[in-house]
Amino acid sequence: MKTSRAAAGISALAVSLVLASCSDGSTAKVVDNYTPPATFTDAADTQDLGKLDTSSPEKVEQDPETIEKREILRDSESYQYLSTPNYIEPGARYYVDSAEGLASCSFGWFVQEKGNRDATYNLTAGHCGNPGDKVYMDPSGTEDPRQFIGVGEFVWQAFDSESSAMNGGDDYALIQFYPELVDEDVMTGTPNFQIFGKQGELELAGWEDSTWLEKNKPYMCRLGWRSGITCGEYQKMVDDTNVAFDGITDHGDSGGVIWAFDPADSSMHTIQAVAITSWVNFAEDAATTNGKTIDKVMTGMDLGVLA
Repeated sequence: MKTSRAAAGISALAVSLVLASCSDGSTAKVVDNYTPPATFTDAADTQDLGKLDTSSPEKVEQDPETIEKREILRDSESYQYLSTPNYIEPGARYYVDSAEGLASCSFGWFVQEKGNRDATYNLTAGHCGNPGDKVYMDPSGTEDPRQFIGVGEFVWQAFDSESSAMNGGDDYALIQFYPELVDEDVMTGTPNFQIFGKQGELELAGWEDSTWLEKNKPYMCRLGWRSGITCGEYQKMVDDTNVAFDGITDHGDSGGVIWAFDPADSSMHTIQAVAITSWVNFAEDAATTNGKTIDKVMTGMDLGVLA
């Protein structure tokens, strides 16, 4: 699916290491051939379904030359709506109701098991929630849990620890969405691409691994509700699962998508899903964003990314 829109649809529905929101997780590892639960018992509230907004989003044009290589870009103003989203999309804010209380992160990549399209998940950061934690959105912006809309729950997690995450440890989780919400009128897997008030067009072609990143050294972007969008040059693979690139990240961006522009497309419309936002070492370099590459989970669980 191509995206060309502004905001759209579910309305009315220290150590130097800093994780955008923190909660203790399990020490589970990603293992080959592991299949997460396909279903779970809870369902979306029927009253929530009546709040869905299926209105068409606004479309505006953007000159592809706006995005130039060898520049670090950041635009938070165009993405303020992600903090009170009315559409389920990459980078949108979600709340987690856990034993430690309410916390919030950013939606990552939308995925499905290749052999099972009955369940749709969001691949996000493991430190954002534990299996069984309920996930909500706050389109009204009241920050009142009574006004939240339930969208799913965490069903799997692999999170070693904060310190381990920056040294190759796992920081992954899957949120399963209520089936009633898996609809193109209220959900998209392709990031919304706005830079300084102008709308671009992205086509999510699929996902790529760390080997592809190291070979192509692409221009990359990260999207989250707290900081909006940031784009910059690939720096390096820190280790097998940590990629570093030029960009700005802050608390709340955890779990959000990181993509790379495909060098084979000179128009810079085609992107590849490559990572999710995990941690930032502010004391060392606040202008470097670190992501956990998704290839370990995509391959280990035989997942496909959804546009």
